[in-house]
Amino acid sequence: MSLQESDWTPRSLPLLAWIEHGGVFETKLDAEHLVDTMPRLYSLSLHPPREALRWRASGLSDLDVAERRHWLRLEASAQLILTCQRCMHPLSLDLKVKRRFLVAPNEALANKLEDSAQDDYDVIAHDKQFDLLALIEDELLLALPIVPKHLQCEPPVLALAEPSQESTRQRPFAVLSTLKRSKESGE
Repeated sequence: MSLQESDWTPRSLPLLAWIEHGGVFETKLDAEHLVDTMPRLYSLSLHPPREALRWRASGLSDLDVAERRHWLRLEASAQLILTCQRCMHPLSLDLKVKRRFLVAPNEALANKLEDSAQDDYDVIAHDKQFDLLALIEDELLLALPIVPKHLQCEPPVLALAEPSQESTRQRPFAVLSTLKRSKESGE
């Protein structure tokens, strides 16, 4: 059974047919649906999303019929609230992704093309039921910084103990050092 154009959704897309048709998706996912739609990404956020995720996917084909290549262009922007790893306070992070993919008709050809791919695009294999939203989530996860931190912030200051308490507290290794010195001087 073949899917009709009216049945094409971002979750279930015959990618090559969609590209040949000059397919374009441009939409936003409302904030209240993002946690369910992209659980791996939004489980990292300290707070539920407040902003919609905006994305656009478009399919393009080369004009040369003899060596036609199929391309997928993807743009997405999202906002997450993470923990700054320097000051440990909330950090609002705006993620932006703009990628280009060469679509291969099968996995074997995708692996072959990946070896010769340039740095400005990646190769993906055609899948009869391609999930664009999963690809968007993957790309946004890859766009996350390794160590999220504010551009300028100070690490948290540890409260120092009262000097009077510290001076009266006995240090166990100081006592041992004193015993060792007295034993050495006694011999």
